[in-house]
Amino acid sequence: MEDPLSHNRQVWAIFLDAATDPESPLPQETRANMIGLSRFVINQCMRILFEPDPSKLDVLIEINQHIAAGLRGRGGEELAGDTRAVAAAG
Repeated sequence: MEDPLSHNRQVWAIFLDAATDPESPLPQETRANMIGLSRFVINQCMRILFEPDPSKLDVLIEINQHIAAGLRGRGGEELAGDTRAVAAAG
């Protein structure tokens, strides 16, 4: 479980770095959302590493799926049938 979580943290650290770059062309609201989500994911990865619990992976998987769908330009339409809410993880 450690390798996938480490890789996930590295990916989200890249997102965090891009969002905190003063020269980022992204709108401030988008940057703020990316920063918050990146911090949440990185912290969640660390929590799972320190206290392994496979059930805690669900929220990370869901977030990653939604981000991937958005990056593919689908905005999560293919995940519309998924009833779990990312916001409930907070």
